Order: sequence, then C-alpha cells, then structure tokens
Amino acid sequence: MNNELGQYICKLCIRAGYSQTKLAELVGVTSYYISYLESGKKSNPSITVMAKIFGELNMSKAEIEEFLDIHAKLNGCVSYDIADFIMENDEVRKAIRSERDKPDSFPDWNAFIAKINNTNF
Repeated sequence: MNNELGQYICKLCIRAGYSQTKLAELVGVTSYYISYLESGKKSNPSITVMAKIFGELNMSKAEIEEFLDIHAKLNGCVSYDIADFIMENDEVRKAIRSERDKPDSFPDWNAFIAKINNTNF
C-alpha cells in the first residue's frame, strides 16, 4: 500500500497546524476518512474533497499540482488539471494521438512538448 499521498497531506497539515480531526471538520468529512488518506488505505478522494483540502490547507499552485500528480500516479490516471486541458483542446488531443501512433518509432516526447509550447491552442 503506497501512502505517498497521505504523507503529503500529513506534511501540509503539520505546516498548517491542523490535526486530522480539524482538517476533517474543515473539509466536511470524518476524521476516519482523513486517517485513511494519511495511512494510504484510501488514495482516491473525490475532486470535491480535493478542492476543499486545497483551500483549507492554503496550498500553492505548485503544491496542488504535486498533489494531483501523486494522486494520478497512485490511481493510474492523468492529473485532473492536465486531463481538463487535453479535453478542452481538440488540437492537443489530435497531436498526442498523432505522436503516439507514429509507426515503428517511440514518440519523441521532448520534441512533442516543445511543439506544444510553441503552438497557440
């Protein structure tokens, strides 16, 4: 059981001076729920719960992105913020699929990322 997400939440709670009970109260969940997150028994909070955690722990953009990346890795999915960007941009989806489907070659993701950075979507 991987508790990287739980360790991250615990670190942010300590910084904020919150106990599991206090964070649970502020987020609107039980202290057991926060305990399960921190112990790694639960690794997939809803986007609503995540948003409340972000706000109550006064997380920076970088901290939110790290949280989302940890969550995505643990749950085998793409980070919510990246998935939203991809789904809102037809050209990005087409470009990703085009790069993925190149015959007999492993996609050059660095070149792909550079191309995206130089394109207005």
